[in-house]
Amino acid sequence: ARLLEAGITDCGKPLHLFLISKEEIFDPVIVRENDRRVVLVNNGIHAGEPCGVDGSILLAEEILGNQIKYQEVLDNLVIAIIPIFNVGGSLYRSKFHRANQNGPVYQGFRGNAMNLDLNRDFVKLDTRNARSLVQIMRTWDPDIMIDTHTSNGADYPYVLTLISAQKDKLNPPLADFLSETMLPDLYKRMKEGPYEMIPYVNSRNHRNPDDGIVAFMEYPRYTSGYVTLFNCISFTTEAHMFKKFSDRVLATYHFILNTLKFTAEN
Repeated sequence: ARLLEAGITDCGKPLHLFLISKEEIFDPVIVRENDRRVVLVNNGIHAGEPCGVDGSILLAEEILGNQIKYQEVLDNLVIAIIPIFNVGGSLYRSKFHRANQNGPVYQGFRGNAMNLDLNRDFVKLDTRNARSLVQIMRTWDPDIMIDTHTSNGADYPYVLTLISAQKDKLNPPLADFLSETMLPDLYKRMKEGPYEMIPYVNSRNHRNPDDGIVAFMEYPRYTSGYVTLFNCISFTTEAHMFKKFSDRVLATYHFILNTLKFTAEN
């Protein structure tokens, strides 16, 4: 593994990128020449939503500590993790930044050091954070990107919901692969584990969810929408804020792990 400084953020501190590569190859050109898939996990874009931060630490420790168990995954992938994207918001902690969220006690702030929402800044690129992340994305050209969040929307019994790339934005072969093969497989894997997953609840009528739910349209101003402009399949995990923090961390961890396994196998 290697921890790199990969640009600067608006609070003046660096953005880090943590790489796991079995062959210890940390050059993106050689990674591509060796036909390895790249999975990028972005954490803490909203710093009060740290499920993916802890989930990624847990996953990295497990993979690096038990490489034999994860041999097949490591043979086919390079794993790239942004530990915390919103560094400034993470440093600005309070007990009161996420009303009613069930842990952790201290939470980072949604906005960054310029008080801007980083998950609305792609394309316009007003922040140094976003410009640094775009450089990472263009340098490593990930096949899959996962953006981890905590949802403060509708209440439901499931710990984790998922927003997948809007398939009509993708190249047709990728769109078909996502909708017909990858998504059914990921939902199946999650159902067989401790945390069943459902689609993100985005109601047609916010006053009456019985009117049905619709797919979330992740325009390119969002991280997940931006990467699809470059033929990258993206996922946004939304762990539910009313559930215990430990469960939210583990549900996010299981999704990332299942995505790594699927990508390595396919």
